[in-house]
Amino acid sequence: MTTIAWFSPLPPVRSGIADANASCCRLERELAIDRYDEPRAHDFIWRNQRAPYDLVVYQLGNASCHDFVWAYLARFPGLVVVHDPTLHHARARQLLGQRRFDDYRREFWFDHPAANRDFVEYAVEGLGGPIYYFWSMLAAVMKTARMIAVHNERVARIFAGVSTDADRGDPSRDGSTRGERRHAGLDARGARLPRSRHCVRRVRQDHE
Repeated sequence: MTTIAWFSPLPPVRSGIADANASCCRLERELAIDRYDEPRAHDFIWRNQRAPYDLVVYQLGNASCHDFVWAYLARFPGLVVVHDPTLHHARARQLLGQRRFDDYRREFWFDHPAANRDFVEYAVEGLGGPIYYFWSMLAAVMKTARMIAVHNERVARIFAGVSTDADRGDPSRDGSTRGERRHAGLDARGARLPRSRHCVRRVRQDHE
């Protein structure tokens, strides 16, 4: 049976995504799914080392309950179900909140190399706010994912316009270029849990 590591916030976290992901019963008829929320995420490392999963699925949104996912999705690429058309608020909140100013600068410039270099300093000084919507910070996810699933065609068009050229380098802190050998696919039909089965099958077929 295909084994899946499923990263998502789960109850008691108060989130519609957490509630929806508490049960994956339709998928569990044909897949062996281990769920990882923030309290259990650290168990993924040793479990995956002992018996590597066939696929990792990440439920990713702009809310703080998804922050723990970022530590894994580039290192262990998989199917990323993106629930928001921008992730800038999440990245700014997490990186700037931890005073990782240089990490924020590098990730922003990786995602938006043509942006005015001065903007990032406004954000570092805490003046970002609504202007985060002008820069989505999606490219790092697009480049490292094996496949992206989104809610609708409108969001799919936003993702389709995000550049993922390999010659822009890699956002990882160690300077490696992990993403160069991966293709970030896009499937606009897969965000709802019953339809995630289609994306899982697609990823398996593309990488067999």
